[in-house]
Amino acid sequence: MKHTLKALAAATSFLLLASTATHAAESPRQRLLLDFGWKFTRGEQTGAEAVGFDDSQWQAVDLPHDWSIYGPFDLQNNPRSEGALPAGMGWYRKVVNLPVAYQGKQIFLEFDGIYENGSVFVNGKIAGKRPYGYTSVCYNVTPSVNFGADNTIAVQVDNTPQPNSRWYPGSGIYRHVFLIVTDGLHIPQWGTYVTTPIVSAESASINVQVTLKNDRAATAEYELISTLLDKNGSAVATAIAPDQIAAGAEAVVNQPMTLANPALWSIEHPNLYTVRTIVRVSGTAVDQYDTPIGIRRLDYDVNKGLLINGEHVKLNGVCLHSDGGPVGVAVPTGVWVRRLKLLKDMGCNSIRWTHAPPDPEVLDLCDQMGFTVMDEAFDQWREGKNRNDYSRYFDEWWVRDVTDFVRRDRNHPCVVIWSAGNEIHNEQTEPDGWKVLKGIVDIFHKEDPLDTGGRPVTVACDNTHAQPNSTTLEFNNQQDVVGYNYPNRWNEYAYLYMEPDRVLYPNANSSPPKTARWVDHAGRMATRSPLPIFPARHRRRTLPVVPVEAQPAGAARRAVAGVLAASGLAAGAAAAHPTLPWRTCGDSSNRTTMWSAITCGPALIIWEKAFPAPGLA
Repeated sequence: MKHTLKALAAATSFLLLASTATHAAESPRQRLLLDFGWKFTRGEQTGAEAVGFDDSQWQAVDLPHDWSIYGPFDLQNNPRSEGALPAGMGWYRKVVNLPVAYQGKQIFLEFDGIYENGSVFVNGKIAGKRPYGYTSVCYNVTPSVNFGADNTIAVQVDNTPQPNSRWYPGSGIYRHVFLIVTDGLHIPQWGTYVTTPIVSAESASINVQVTLKNDRAATAEYELISTLLDKNGSAVATAIAPDQIAAGAEAVVNQPMTLANPALWSIEHPNLYTVRTIVRVSGTAVDQYDTPIGIRRLDYDVNKGLLINGEHVKLNGVCLHSDGGPVGVAVPTGVWVRRLKLLKDMGCNSIRWTHAPPDPEVLDLCDQMGFTVMDEAFDQWREGKNRNDYSRYFDEWWVRDVTDFVRRDRNHPCVVIWSAGNEIHNEQTEPDGWKVLKGIVDIFHKEDPLDTGGRPVTVACDNTHAQPNSTTLEFNNQQDVVGYNYPNRWNEYAYLYMEPDRVLYPNANSSPPKTARWVDHAGRMATRSPLPIFPARHRRRTLPVVPVEAQPAGAARRAVAGVLAASGLAAGAAAAHPTLPWRTCGDSSNRTTMWSAITCGPALIIWEKAFPAPGLA
């Protein structure tokens, strides 16, 4: 098994290297995969960032790399989130030779993910540090490199403070690393933003917003050319903008274009285009930046739910964390492809990546395979859930982390909604907690505006109408789509399925409406609101306890179906509402007044056997 996974990882990395090398050969921008030939060791190493440090006894590794998954298991380790696997500190080192031809270029290092507290050094000098283990980072290392010579890259990863997570996060440089070489006049990383504010089957209005940075010593006159390429690489629309930019300045250029008869992106037909943006000076291309996009329209409506390209979409979803099970968090692409294909085959069309930004590679796969995505930023803000989690860094880093997160992911057509956080403590219920959320939502709206086709923002709220402490009205008012988790905590409100909220948050016919509901137990969206959970006569019935978490999936489904049948709930529900999308969930935490929160992922949907009402999809 170990050899198979290594071979799969090597094959995947080879394909990535081949694709980046091909792109590099065609483009004035070089984006080179830097995954191979690293040295690694665990533990603190004084002076390991220095060029002359002796790493000859270190282990040879390739990236992505999760050192925790290699063990050994030990109950002295954190048994909760790390699964009794080792965390601690680790160091990585690699030597890279930069040719003389790169003299005068800008050199960047891009890390898709370091868990956690990653400090990057180049030739002994600090290039950057980021505490959050899920944020992708890009550091300009030009001042520290030597051209025509070897350069030492050293990365310290400090995952020592435990516990810092509620799930398995792994340890190390667990996602890809790239070396980027650009001209002084260039598009910075995540420097394009493509929107489709008007979309129909006959025509699409597209705006390409490009950020341009001039690190040259003098003012530059340039020509910015953005070309829309279809799946065959044929140009179908073009926008050209000549201008000039002062030395040291940064400019934002908008390039509108129109496309007739677009091939729209949808779950069934995930059609993709590429926006190729070229910067020319005196007729010569000095930079090229490719942005894959999908052309589609999103509408949220309190009565109709989510519409993609005007068509109602029922989201059958699951929550996924960043790990790949026994391979840890350094997940080969082939593992994700297989996993997503299995989910697609069983009827899943939506994924909530929980509870942190995912690997950008899996968002590419969701674009290509036709999944919708809830893209989530945080599991906590100022109030921690573990004593060493992100709450320690929130006040200092949240603005930069949210900004980078949105800029990285906003061009993915699969992303249909942002989540600012999951079941946030205290801020939900405190009188001034809404102010923290407002700051986060403001960044989402600034970087992905609703009026140009941007996504709405939600929060997975687990205290809505909880008693005695409920989510405040002010907190809910900051959300574009109000998130409801764990309705079993709502007492009598649970059976109304938030009927009062249809009055509290009426459809104002704004564009887009601010009234759709994300009902988020295990990642499903309620596209018909309101729905009763159980008929009124069953409101206070107590269900017997069945330990489904200890049974195989099939047995669990049968057990829950048996409980529902024995309690009369299944028959009552189906009889009262024969056409509604009933779901039940084998979650043993929801045993008191009802079994189901709202829904589960497809692997645990049981209504097919319990009450196969007509019209369900």
